[in-house]
Amino acid sequence: MIDVHKKQIKIWFENHSGYMKDWFKRHPGYNARSAKKWREKNPEYHFNVLKKYRKENPEKDFAHGKVNEEVRNGRLNKLPCNVCKEEKVVAHHPDYSKPLDIIWLCRSHHKEIHNNIKER
Repeated sequence: MIDVHKKQIKIWFENHSGYMKDWFKRHPGYNARSAKKWREKNPEYHFNVLKKYRKENPEKDFAHGKVNEEVRNGRLNKLPCNVCKEEKVVAHHPDYSKPLDIIWLCRSHHKEIHNNIKER
């Protein structure tokens, strides 16, 4: 039942993506606020999801942690998005076995790359 609902939501978003992109531009931070509220109300579920992800993806978990540690300690500086020069960026790992070999991308370009990888 939940999978069917998720598929319906995904289809709706795909058909209304232009509208949704405009809406989220007008309401910055909405997803972050609602996600934070949900995590605060469901800490055990969120913790279990993270624990499962880390167990299933140890190489990815290590790479993410290494980048966060280097940024936090000032040994690695965030650069603007390689595509659009947006300042708010995330690290993209083309190869998780090289945790500090990263490309800085804004969220939209990072998502675009991962969507292209999944389609292959």
